[in-house]
Amino acid sequence: MLVGIAVVTCERRGGVSYLEGTLGCIDREGGVDIDERVVLASGNRPDVLAPWTVYHNRQKDGSRFNMWRAFERAVIEGWDRLLYFEDDIRLAKNAVRAAAAIELPPDVAFLDLRDVSALRGPITGCRLRLAPGLYKVPVAGAHGGWYSGTHALVIPRWTFKTLLEQGVPEWVPLEQHFEIEGKNAADKALGRAIVQMGADYYGATVPSLVTEHIGEVSAVTTFSTMGTKPTHQPPPGFDSMTLVGQTWKTLPRAPWSPK
Repeated sequence: MLVGIAVVTCERRGGVSYLEGTLGCIDREGGVDIDERVVLASGNRPDVLAPWTVYHNRQKDGSRFNMWRAFERAVIEGWDRLLYFEDDIRLAKNAVRAAAAIELPPDVAFLDLRDVSALRGPITGCRLRLAPGLYKVPVAGAHGGWYSGTHALVIPRWTFKTLLEQGVPEWVPLEQHFEIEGKNAADKALGRAIVQMGADYYGATVPSLVTEHIGEVSAVTTFSTMGTKPTHQPPPGFDSMTLVGQTWKTLPRAPWSPK
């Protein structure tokens, strides 16, 4: 299986960048074992050292377009699995190694390594406290508003190829609170797109393999997101590789959750 890593980044206000620290973290937690590592940048071109390869788009045209460029790059390179990361995260021990090794069931569209929406809100109505493991989460609604966060994803070929063929979803009024209408909210776009492709589930890890969202200056909004912690924070010393080989569990759909 050919695995590739794509990190998406774009120009932030004041020239702030968290990319170098994120790439270093990815390499430490297993990225160094993966030859195919790319940075997809929009706006200013970042200074990135080999073996990372930069694909640069001068126009700053938003997170959803960057995400679909990652799908395109994965298809071009012939990857079987895309490890997709945003540029302002920190990871648990061996998170990248686990992301490359966890077996995905055929009915799971992608695996979310950070439980922003998967284990709370529209699915269950409240935050859940779950035992460590791998969970199938029901897809919750065609509008896409139920899904939040694309900080770290594991996406199999059948999913990113289908999403690329479908094209980038259009902006909808649900996302008016974002500064650049129609360009950002990649999470909402992904939520709608996997419904359109007929997916029933996506996956989530417990605990989260993203330990922190460190971006104080957002590329999308005017408010700070620094220090955002996941619902299921990994305990000190947690090794992500303990999730490899675990049996998947399926979460029930809440009665009020739209399909």
